[in-house]
Amino acid sequence: MKNKLISLGLAAGFVGSLLIVAGPDNSWAQVQDKGKQGCINQLNKGGAKVAATQGKENSGCVKNGTKGKLTGTAEACLTADGKGKVAKAKNGNVAGETKKCTGISPDFGATSAANGNSVALSQELGLVHDLFGSSLDAVISTDKAIGGCQAAIAGAAEKLAATKVKQFLGCKKNGLNGKTPPQIASASDLAGCLSGRSDSIAADPKAKVSGAVTKIGDAITKKCVGSTLASAFPAGECSSATGNPTNFKDCVDERVECRVCLLLDQMDNLGA
Repeated sequence: MKNKLISLGLAAGFVGSLLIVAGPDNSWAQVQDKGKQGCINQLNKGGAKVAATQGKENSGCVKNGTKGKLTGTAEACLTADGKGKVAKAKNGNVAGETKKCTGISPDFGATSAANGNSVALSQELGLVHDLFGSSLDAVISTDKAIGGCQAAIAGAAEKLAATKVKQFLGCKKNGLNGKTPPQIASASDLAGCLSGRSDSIAADPKAKVSGAVTKIGDAITKKCVGSTLASAFPAGECSSATGNPTNFKDCVDERVECRVCLLLDQMDNLGA
């Protein structure tokens, strides 16, 4: 009996020492300890801050361009970072990585602050060009009606993007620590925060994403009356949808969804 108890104790100790569990795709997965979770969440938080800051730069450039308040071109404004806010967010991400990730190597869900900074800028600039075309300078208008429409849609689209990213971050944090089951233990589990989990972006449990989409529709109704929508967005990925306000709203949502998905996929190396 004594030998049997020792054997059982050793077996329990061995199992308890393992953090490896079978994932939903039947591959081996790795539950992350507190330190790794901290690193993963910090890199996402930092990258999201850079994206949100660049998003505000985008909408600010559009708004100021429509009011004739830019000293240079609207296109140059996007990357000018006149007040250094983007640079501050990027430096903060690197500092956060140093604080939370030094000597720590998460098994999934993280790349680096440098990659996060690069991806955040790339996808945010991609979004504004999705909406307006390859050059803001060719389409930004100082006409009050047209410019007002452009500024309203740009601002609403950026708020939608930030809302989707925030939903993902909350899903990721609560899934990694097991607060919201099932516990995230692999990159494929983590991709469920895009779609599949009850707290994913697609599930939108608190209707914050759908609320942000509705605000795009409200902006169209209030600021893009009649033929203004077509005049405001003659280029870009949604130009063919300007004849129908609902189709245009849906197109803007799709472009935001695509850029957010690419942002998170590349930032976290999801393979989604």
